[in-house]
Amino acid sequence: LALGGIVVNRSIRTAGDEMDDAIVTFIRVKYGILIGEPTAENIKIAVGSAYPVGKGDRQAVVRGRDIETGLPRSIRVSESEIREALAPIIQEIIEAISETMEETPPELVGDILEHGIVLAGGGSLIRGIDKLIATETKMPVWITDDPQTAVVRGCGKLLDDAELLRHVKVAQRKV
Repeated sequence: LALGGIVVNRSIRTAGDEMDDAIVTFIRVKYGILIGEPTAENIKIAVGSAYPVGKGDRQAVVRGRDIETGLPRSIRVSESEIREALAPIIQEIIEAISETMEETPPELVGDILEHGIVLAGGGSLIRGIDKLIATETKMPVWITDDPQTAVVRGCGKLLDDAELLRHVKVAQRKV
């Protein structure tokens, strides 16, 4: 956004749900245990990270159904394992940022270098995602206040401003 309008935008369908799916797949393939998305989300919140932060490798207990026996089974997963599971999703986000920067006019790139990239949404709460994006893009990155509601609050402001709303292209989903 610049001068009250959208200069360059890119939307990718990569968010928390895809991260949860990646964790479900990782646990199934590596450990032969079936878990649901709510369990995957709890794992993501407990030990999910994008970048090594702090000392040690936090762990979480995972309970699911063993694929071979059909019986309940518990295992421990580490932060580094979940980071491995999330890496392709987070890399897709970083690639989208890089592609958007390539399309951004040079004078605005300078502004972004000065003020930084702002992360919003629940995915921005993944530990270290701001540090990883900053490292990969070589730009400052910060997480907005209350990132889980930032998008909704922004949409509310947009809907309150008819003039700004006229300038926004809304893509239609194909059903």
